[in-house]
Amino acid sequence: MNIDSLSESQKYYINGFLMREFLESETLNALRGLLIHLNSTNKLDEGFSWESKYSNTFDLRHSAHEYNGVFMDVLFENNIPEILLSLIGPEYTLSHIQVRKSKKGPSYMPWHRDAYFIDGNLVGNTPPAHKIIFYPKILKEEPKLEIIKGSNICTYQKSTADQFVLPGCSQFDTEIMKIMDKKSYCSSDSQFLLFNSSALHNVLPDIDDSGSIRVIYSFITKDQYVEKYSSKNVHKNINEDYEKRLKV
Repeated sequence: MNIDSLSESQKYYINGFLMREFLESETLNALRGLLIHLNSTNKLDEGFSWESKYSNTFDLRHSAHEYNGVFMDVLFENNIPEILLSLIGPEYTLSHIQVRKSKKGPSYMPWHRDAYFIDGNLVGNTPPAHKIIFYPKILKEEPKLEIIKGSNICTYQKSTADQFVLPGCSQFDTEIMKIMDKKSYCSSDSQFLLFNSSALHNVLPDIDDSGSIRVIYSFITKDQYVEKYSSKNVHKNINEDYEKRLKV
């Protein structure tokens, strides 16, 4: 069967990612405007703050979901739950919404997988999370994230710690990157990236003083949500809102 004749779900399985456009609407305008504003200010509504998890980055706390309803609205206006159902099935649910900004400087997260094995132990979720990421264009369209096509189905599970060159990136991964295609995702007025988080991906460094900001949605299996996240209020509130809207 020619790859061009495959269904979208088959292509997503093989490639590990797809890119789509949000609908042009008041909701998208509000999302873009809010993210661009947040990128340029340290002043937040009462009860919220910027916290640094990785070098040169700042995450919106305590909850992006509670900061503004537009982060959830854009998912449903664009039928994201139906898209996910068609691509990965009914087992997945929303566990987290993150807003993260980064400043000019080195990448805070170079080549890595979110889910991998090391010394016989699992790091991350298996089955892996699927993520949606949207970088609004600040000054101009710029490459923000790279992903290795098909690396989500090309893994090596016997890696030991001494075989890793970076956290989440093994010597095996560096070899497959030499022969597999690389795709870049750029900041955009409307385009988002959906990807299997076990695929090799690389956050590109910010080169402008304006830095960058992104919103990241994490979808995991319902069993994983119950086991790992349902007892934490920030995840519980997000998930309850998502599941409630699914029933409307």
